[in-house]
Amino acid sequence: LQAVDPPIAGVSILPPHRRPTLLEVAGSDGAVIVEHAQAYGPNTFRIIVPPGNESALALHFDGVGPAPTLFAWTESALIAHNRQISLLIGTIGGLFVAAAAFAVGAAAFGGRPFVKWSALFLGALLLAFLTSSRVFDDSWLTYFGGPYGLFALTLSLAVAAGSRLIDHVASFEAFWSPARLWADRLAVALIVLGFAAWFGIPGAGLLVRILTVIGGAAAAGYLTHCGRLGVAGARRVAPAATIFSTPDIRASIKS
Repeated sequence: LQAVDPPIAGVSILPPHRRPTLLEVAGSDGAVIVEHAQAYGPNTFRIIVPPGNESALALHFDGVGPAPTLFAWTESALIAHNRQISLLIGTIGGLFVAAAAFAVGAAAFGGRPFVKWSALFLGALLLAFLTSSRVFDDSWLTYFGGPYGLFALTLSLAVAAGSRLIDHVASFEAFWSPARLWADRLAVALIVLGFAAWFGIPGAGLLVRILTVIGGAAAAGYLTHCGRLGVAGARRVAPAATIFSTPDIRASIKS
């Protein structure tokens, strides 16, 4: 048995202050063996029911609503699942770390704004990925708004940096004179919402996720449009922006 995040935790108006935790399991039949399976995660218990026996289980949760989300695995299936998840997290995390390290190094040795905004964008995405992977759970970073609030903050920083990055690739002012001013205002508003979510203000995290979905789709569409008009930088960056926006939109809904 394993406690997992409810499907709508990240998009609720008031997300849980901490991720669901299965603290204790007790069986009504003494023949049923209940073990805390730490090797599979802190929220996991191994239940062994002898053939022909029946038992009612009492579950003690923390950080859940009226209807906790619980997964029941066979041990072999959980081992295979954890192996795949570890491989996925290691691969994606390694790519993010390498890209962020390269961008930070380039920003340190060069003064181009494009490189600096790229470093901030990739660094914020790396923090968002680590947050969704539960790296910062139960740390001081999640003290106020929990892991979902921290994810909203890192996501808002990534989107704000991404908007400045896009402006350096294909200038907003080339299409509309006040566009850069409004883009900066929206970026500041998004960061304010991100900090509001981090401090646990209801609804702020949901607004950040909604704006992220809209912003990711708009960024990919804008760069694609500029590429079709002949902007060389947009033509090169548009495929990468589309690839980045797809997992960001999914992560903003799930995390």
